[in-house]
Amino acid sequence: MNATATQPLEGSDLFAKLRANWLAGRTEWIETSEDQYRQQLETMWPARWVPGGFLAGEPAGHTADGQPVYHAFTLRTGTYEACDLTEAEFRRIVG
Repeated sequence: MNATATQPLEGSDLFAKLRANWLAGRTEWIETSEDQYRQQLETMWPARWVPGGFLAGEPAGHTADGQPVYHAFTLRTGTYEACDLTEAEFRRIVG
């Protein structure tokens, strides 16, 4: 599935974009769907959860210094979004 202005990224398209951003050193939030948000939240216990956001349960990778990097999901201003972040980045940005 390809994203358009009205169609958020989901599944392998979303995870490929998250990885590409992370490898390029970009912290860019990508719009995703409520279904994708809920699927990630319900698949595995979150590594961190706060009202309006969570880190998916298992790391998607690690930084050069060994910090785990997670798929972060948020619901901000009515939009579901995802970004790959360390827990420290998530705490600083989301809470």
